[in-house]
Amino acid sequence: MSLLIKIMQFIARHHRKKGEHELPDSELFVERYRTMTPAERAETLEDAANQWEVEHNEDLDYKTSLVDLMKLTGQDFSLKHRRELAAEIGWSGDVKDTAAMNQALYPIVLQRLEIVY
Repeated sequence: MSLLIKIMQFIARHHRKKGEHELPDSELFVERYRTMTPAERAETLEDAANQWEVEHNEDLDYKTSLVDLMKLTGQDFSLKHRRELAAEIGWSGDVKDTAAMNQALYPIVLQRLEIVY
C-alpha cells in the first residue's frame, strides 16, 4: 500500500467531527480524508502530535521533518522506506544524500497530502 495512502488513513482515522464518537470503517478513511479541508488535516496532525508528546515525552518536529511526520503517523521511517517514498512520488534526486532527499521530499509530501500549516 502507498505510504501516502497510509498517512491519509492515519489522519482520517484521528479526525473526529463535532459530536462524533465512532470512527469510520477502514475502507472509508481515504474518502473521509478527501472531504477534510487542508486546515482540518493540519489540526488533526497537531492534535496527534500533542497526544504523542504526552504519551512519549517527545516533541516531534513534524511540521518541518519528514522523519517526524512519518513517525507521528505510525509509518516506518527507515531509510529504506524513505527511499521507497521517493520512488513512489517520482523524485529523481540522489537517494544516497539522505539529508537532501528528506528536505526535498517533505514539501512534495505535504503538497500531495494537501496539508497547509
